[in-house]
Order: sequence, then C-alpha cells, then structure tokens
Amino acid sequence: MKGSVRRLNTEQVLALLRSGPISRAAIIARTGLSRATVSSIVAELLADGVVVDRPAAEERRAGPGRPTRLVVLSQGSVRSIGVAFQIASTAVAVADAQQQIVGTAVRSHRPALNWLDRARIAIEEVRCLYQEHGIEPTHLTGIGMGVAGPVGQSAPDAAWRVAADRLTAEFNAPVHVDNNLRLAALAETGWGTDLVTGSLLYFHLGEGVGAGIVIGGRLYRGATGAAGEVGHVRIDPEGPACRCGARGCLETYTALPVLLRRARVKRAGRPFSELAADPALAEELTRAAELCGRAVGAAVTTMDISRVVLGGMLAYAPPEAERAFTAALDAHLLPAMRESVQVGRARAGDTAAVTGALALVYHNSPILEGYHPYRTAPRDDAGGRIPPQEH
Repeated sequence: MKGSVRRLNTEQVLALLRSGPISRAAIIARTGLSRATVSSIVAELLADGVVVDRPAAEERRAGPGRPTRLVVLSQGSVRSIGVAFQIASTAVAVADAQQQIVGTAVRSHRPALNWLDRARIAIEEVRCLYQEHGIEPTHLTGIGMGVAGPVGQSAPDAAWRVAADRLTAEFNAPVHVDNNLRLAALAETGWGTDLVTGSLLYFHLGEGVGAGIVIGGRLYRGATGAAGEVGHVRIDPEGPACRCGARGCLETYTALPVLLRRARVKRAGRPFSELAADPALAEELTRAAELCGRAVGAAVTTMDISRVVLGGMLAYAPPEAERAFTAALDAHLLPAMRESVQVGRARAGDTAAVTGALALVYHNSPILEGYHPYRTAPRDDAGGRIPPQEH
C-alpha cells in the first residue's frame, strides 16, 4: 500500500511538471503534499535524470534568501516504451516524460515467428533507438504492448505472455497489454484527452475486421475482453464458415483476403494505401464498406457512440466506398443520432497501434482512477500491481 501511495504522489508531481517548469513551493501548494514528501520525490526524480533543477528566469526577490529554483522535466529521459506486435512486423516507440514520442522503428518478419523472437526484435529496436537518440530509460513508467486478437479473460493462456514476460525482465518495468485495434482507437483520441465526455469507435478493415471503443477517454473492453469484435457479427447464418466457429460472420465477407480473392487481385506486399487505390478492387471494397456500415451502425445505435473512425483499408478507400459505409451506417441509426454521429478517416496512420501502446502506459497511471486494462503482472491481495523485482 505504501508503494502505491508513493507512485500516486509521484504521478501527481509529474502531471504538474508536464505543463511546464514549476517551483517546489508551487508543487506543494497545488498538490497538497507535505514539503518533506515533495522534496523526497523531486530528489528521486533528479537522481534518476527525469528532471533537472534550474534557476528561475526572474532572480529578483523582495527579501533575503536563496533564489527561486524551478524543477523542469529532462528532455533526454524515456518514461515509456510502446510495442505493437503485428502479424508480420513489430513496431516500437519510446516517449519522454512529457509524453512526446522520441523515436519509432518497425521491422518486418515472417508471420509465423515465435513470441520469444518477436520480443528479441522489439528489445533490439528499442536499444537502437536509445543509441540513435542518445537517451537512457530513466525512471521507466512502463511498457505498452499491443497484440492481435482477444486480450483478457477470453485469452487466459495467450501465447503472447512469453513476450510480455521477456520485456518485463529486460526493462524491469510493468507491461500493459491490449488488443492492437483498441490501442489504435486510443491513439485516435489524442492520448485519450480530447474525448473526456465523448465516445469513439475505431473500425478496422484489413486481414481481419474489428473495432476498438473509447468512452469518456477510457478504453472499453467488455466483460471478457472481447468488446469490439464487430467482425464476428453474423450477417447470414447460412454463410461461409468463420475461424471463430460460427457461419456467415461479417469478416467472412469483408476481410481483405476475401476481397482480393473475389477481385482476383494479388497483394504482393502492397500497403493498404496502394491496394485501396487499385481500380480492380474498387467494386469489392465498396460492397464491403456497405456491409461494414450496417454492422457498425448497429453497434453505434446500441452504445450511442458519437464518433466513428475508419481505419485499415477504409482509411484510404475511394470516396464512393466511404459514402457507401456512411449511408449504411445512417440507415441503422435512430433519427436523433444522425446529426450527432461524426464519421472520419483515421489520422494516426500505420503507427496507430504503437502510439496507442504508449498511451496505454499513461492510462495505467494510478492518477487515472477507473481505468483497469489487462495486466500481466501478479497482483497483491488488494488487487494492485506487484512491482517488478530487480533482475
């Protein structure tokens, strides 16, 4: 319990420092913490290189005493690491104490690569970023990790735990795991700060079909961690068999491999942006967009979502495909909703998942009450995270 309170107090101080230089006296006044507590926290942050101490620009003072000193976040410290394990690539990113991304890297690999090798790639790429930017991971808050597929109670024995454990051991920091699509949704909110009272559904059409949902700036995961599995909405009980075991799921009609097969188009390593512009795929993509609009419309109506973001292939689709999606969506909305629901294309691009992974670390801060993403570390009797041990 004592450690949890200490971490909470430290995050309060860091939250103030993110807004700019501040004096110790101002930290005490604005947090309500004792002078001894603030002095101890600042001393620890100074020792770790997270902050620096500098004189105030204005040295004039009314009476005797030492000049005012300001505490400032160091520009060279890394506070969080993001890792997104995609089907055939691994992306990493590191962010400083001000939550600014210092650097990113992506490495392609074969789809069947085992999780230990994926973790090794992530570690190597992070180390390269450290060296490239001349930084050290001081006072690392945590690691956000994105994976494909369900995360949570619906995947208790997930193979990706091997990678999470390896990252924890290497960087001596807690790992927070979630689905890549949910992380992409978090990235689209601007680290969750511009949707404090709103809601967002990020819809992705790619190798698979799914969604991530953010409500009030927090990821919504559902009771078992399967929230957003729009691709498994059944649109025809007599339709093709799906990998989930059911028949006629949306994904069996609209996933990219299905569209390519029907249009007789070869991917040949082309990115979404190039494929979406292929005239040979236009008709199939428009038809798929209409089907997806129906399914998303039902979800938006049920949850009263205010904003829909199109990701994957639909982020680059021709205007007619977006119009087909929007028309089908509107047809499933209540009349009162049609004016309030906004539909737009994803802004975060191909780095959305790893950006969201960084944001996930921020959302795991004890200062953000009410957000409880899936955690890989064991918990104490009070349900809190047990800090990682020294390795």
